[in-house]
Amino acid sequence: MALTDFESRHYTDPEKATVLASLATIQATLGGKSRNLTPDESSQYGSIDEKNKGIVNKALDYHNTVPALDCPDVNWVEYVDDGKDRSFLDQIMSLALGLHDLAKDGKIARDYDNFGNARTDYDYAKFKANTGGGSLWEQKVADYAVFFT
Repeated sequence: MALTDFESRHYTDPEKATVLASLATIQATLGGKSRNLTPDESSQYGSIDEKNKGIVNKALDYHNTVPALDCPDVNWVEYVDDGKDRSFLDQIMSLALGLHDLAKDGKIARDYDNFGNARTDYDYAKFKANTGGGSLWEQKVADYAVFFT
């Protein structure tokens, strides 16, 4: 017998509302302090690789330990704030990827359940149509059949 109802724990309406409201709040909060880059800008500016992160971190290390060696052309207050924001946004990205995986896996389980049960319903409709159930069953089979060619 095939596995049915692979995932039968369901979200309540209040839980759904809480999650969606929380995500909307996060989006609004982040959106207020983030540029929405065009694809060209994103490609142009990109993100720094591990080697360049090392350079960024080394500059901060020198700033923190030997500030007498700071370049006067760098706004070090902004540099430090950018670094803190980078770390914060990196944490958010990591959490968001975790949320994405949770949502994706949950959706896969529900898709599996829905598709399996829809196929069972189709098989039942074929049975009823083939045993004289009437034209409504035949119509249902015909409506389903376009998906099973």
